[in-house]
Amino acid sequence: MQLNRRITLKIPLLLVMLCSSAWGQHTNEIVATLDGPTKQIRIRQHFTYVNQSDKGLTTLYFNDWNHAYSNKNTALAKRFAEEFNRSLHLAKDRERGFTTVRTIVDDNYTGLDWKRVGNRDIIAVTLNEPLKPGASIQLFFTYTTKLPTARFTSYGHTPDGGYNLKDWYLTPAVFDGDWKLYDNINLDDLYTDVMETRINFTFPEKLFFASNFRQSSVSQFPGGQHVQLFGDHRKNCEIILTVEETFTKHIMGGMTVTTDIESNKYDQISQGISINKVTEFLKDKLGKYPHENLLVSEFDYNKSPLYGIGQLPSFVRPYEEQFQFEMKFLKTAVRNYLKETLYMDSRQERWVNDAIGYYLMIKYVEEYYPDQKLAGKLSKIWGIKNFHFAQMDFNEQYALFSMLSVRKNIDQALTTRNDSLIKFNEKIANGYKAGLGMSYLSAYLGHHEIDSSITDFYKTYQLKRWVAAQDFKTTIEKYAEKDIDWFFDEYVSTDKKIDYKIKKIQKTEDSITVVLKNKQGTNVPISLFGLQKDSVVSQYWFTDIDSVKTVTIPRTTEDRMVLNYDQKIPEFNQRDNWKTLNGFFSSNKKLKFQFFKDTEDPYYNQIFYVPIANFNLYDGITPGVRLYNKTFLERPFQYDISPTYSFLERTLVGKVGLRYRKYHQKTGLFMSNYSFTGSTSHFQKNSRVSTLTPAVSFAWRPNDLLSNRRQYLLFRYRSVFRNVDELLDGQIDTEPDYGVMNARFTDVDNNILNYSSWSLDAQHSSDFTKLAFEMEYRKLFQSNRQLNLRFYAGKFLRNKTESDFFSFALDRPTDYMFDLAYLGRSESSGIYSQQIIIAEGGFKSKLENPFANDWIATTNASTNIWRWVEAYGDLGLIKSKGDNTRFVYDSGVRLNLVTDYFELYFPVYSNRGWEIAQGDYGQRIRFIVTISPRTLTGLFTRKWF
Repeated sequence: MQLNRRITLKIPLLLVMLCSSAWGQHTNEIVATLDGPTKQIRIRQHFTYVNQSDKGLTTLYFNDWNHAYSNKNTALAKRFAEEFNRSLHLAKDRERGFTTVRTIVDDNYTGLDWKRVGNRDIIAVTLNEPLKPGASIQLFFTYTTKLPTARFTSYGHTPDGGYNLKDWYLTPAVFDGDWKLYDNINLDDLYTDVMETRINFTFPEKLFFASNFRQSSVSQFPGGQHVQLFGDHRKNCEIILTVEETFTKHIMGGMTVTTDIESNKYDQISQGISINKVTEFLKDKLGKYPHENLLVSEFDYNKSPLYGIGQLPSFVRPYEEQFQFEMKFLKTAVRNYLKETLYMDSRQERWVNDAIGYYLMIKYVEEYYPDQKLAGKLSKIWGIKNFHFAQMDFNEQYALFSMLSVRKNIDQALTTRNDSLIKFNEKIANGYKAGLGMSYLSAYLGHHEIDSSITDFYKTYQLKRWVAAQDFKTTIEKYAEKDIDWFFDEYVSTDKKIDYKIKKIQKTEDSITVVLKNKQGTNVPISLFGLQKDSVVSQYWFTDIDSVKTVTIPRTTEDRMVLNYDQKIPEFNQRDNWKTLNGFFSSNKKLKFQFFKDTEDPYYNQIFYVPIANFNLYDGITPGVRLYNKTFLERPFQYDISPTYSFLERTLVGKVGLRYRKYHQKTGLFMSNYSFTGSTSHFQKNSRVSTLTPAVSFAWRPNDLLSNRRQYLLFRYRSVFRNVDELLDGQIDTEPDYGVMNARFTDVDNNILNYSSWSLDAQHSSDFTKLAFEMEYRKLFQSNRQLNLRFYAGKFLRNKTESDFFSFALDRPTDYMFDLAYLGRSESSGIYSQQIIIAEGGFKSKLENPFANDWIATTNASTNIWRWVEAYGDLGLIKSKGDNTRFVYDSGVRLNLVTDYFELYFPVYSNRGWEIAQGDYGQRIRFIVTISPRTLTGLFTRKWF
């Protein structure tokens, strides 16, 4: 059998070699054997490299993306750390993937020098003599790829014994005058040259095979299976091996569709009809697929799913099965259709494929499901149907999700490199903006012009070695009868916001005069609709509005004029897009009270309400209602009013907040906040505390938006008012009311592997002035040992107080600013007194006389012993007026279950001796707990923004 395989290998190889010069492209012949027990692929690769440039080459570069999993310092590992993912850093050696190159020889059977380019996923092969333009060289590689576990990026070997293989063998980097050398950072954007590829692939028995390449029938032999794969004018071979036969093949007019897209409640015959419907749609809009096989897998869909409501569990799936199946299939099919035929540099210009793909998804829904709602069947359910979200059309999601990043001031231009995109933009917002932009352009130019340009572009440039965004622009310009420079210069190439408003409107019997204002200065076309009730009776486009423009249109039966009524333009703010023709009072927006948060409704002033319940020891559980105006999209001005009722005190408590946020540029000083907050609650039985706080803050971020570093400057004045129970008069040794001016600068780099932060805090009141400095550092070393260090120092510049209420504290500050979320802030014994919030001294043991009214300096340290079990130690010096400087220390064991959210501290030894051997030890254990839903939500959303 081995002899037969060598013969079958040599015959196509000989044909490929004879034809390579005529084709002018590389040829690639691979013999690969996947070994199940070791998770390794043994590969012999015969590669004929053709120099298609006009320069001589002395070094050739090959992509080795499987090696990205090899250690903790690869670009992939660093990317994971930026996204708060430690899986690759903490992985065991057996879980990693790597490539072991044994030999590289040329066609003279001479060994060639090669090396890895630093710690990158690139191999550099040095030739013995320069390769002239138009010449070719044969290279013979012998190497082994150890596959990673699929838990990192979904590629590799799966827990059930299957395999997802992509970028699993060496491929040539692209040279177009410069080498395009890209690392694997889990973006699925390998940029390699077009090749003629033949693969003889041997794999373990009892596995089922699927691939994007054309294949022979699978032959079985004792202990394994074998298949031949053929890729003509292709880039890379993808293979999926499953333990169950899940893939089916559908023959669609000369093309085979191989798919396992799931839909448990949609029968196979209906699935076949839908698959034919989608493929015919793609063929009509793009052109014939040039390859014999199109792979559309559930695996690929899960890598890039329909985000949002479509990801709800199946038992609350809001869409009809047919629509759900077709959108899943279309989403994956159009992505692979374009990726396998338009060979663009996706790292640099991915927006073109995004624009075409998402535009076709919008078109598909417009043609086949024009009445489909974003909420699906949920839009008909009582209690949900009155939400604006439930009334939105399915295609309105593209504007909604792209605007989410715009309102947060993290949107990025479509021309931004793929590896420079924030995760939310990379996964969702930029693709949606690109598709919406094509829909916008289609509405402006006409559907025929855009559809024809897309078809022409696809037919002209499919399978071409290099395709650029400029080719796409040239094709559209060929069909456009209007100037479209604005689209590429403003919409695509910048992150400028689009925002128009109707400033003024006047009517006569036969005309309407409208004053349009460009609020952002982004000079792009804007559409104006005339409505009678909810029916469109007129539509106009206006251009060249730099600031303000007055237009006059004929009057028919309009009773309302609306900008961008069809939502084709991703506008920053649509709440000022309409004016009524029925008088001033009809123009006023009505109030709309809604349960829970909703999307923005431009025709109403929305007020949301939701029941809440808070807790502290003195008020108990305090149920109430929260009134606020924050929609799913962030607003500049927000209010949040939360009145609650204290059953223990039988009175109202709660808080109120008003905030105006102004975004500036993307980097440097990017945000200013102006706020006023107030709160009232109880800090002891029958003792109320109320605070009022005006504040202004500023925020900075670096040029790299992927960086987690931020800097903040805060100015605030906190006024505190206390009504104290008569029984506590002797226990309160300060004036009940006071005010503190506070200024604080904070610099934080929130990196999961190398966290650092520092802050400088200044406080001034009538009785004291103090400064405090805090620094924190966490590092996860190569050995997986984590070190946590914190330093705190504080000094009173002036102190006229007689008590310790405003003093520095070792372990449990008095929190006279009422910043800390104590459950029982006045407790000195019991479970509530054991709550600790790491502030000021940061000690965990309750030491005698823990206050300092002069100065304090402490250091807190901890390191892991085993997983989340750590040893901690604290050292410090504290000084009070009239006393000697004291040296203090403690140590113990920390259970760091979720850093800063849930931790337990078990004291062992301190100034008090062996605490673990002393009585009432249970009362010495300290804990950190976070019960704020908003804080906990941030733990899961931080990797996206």
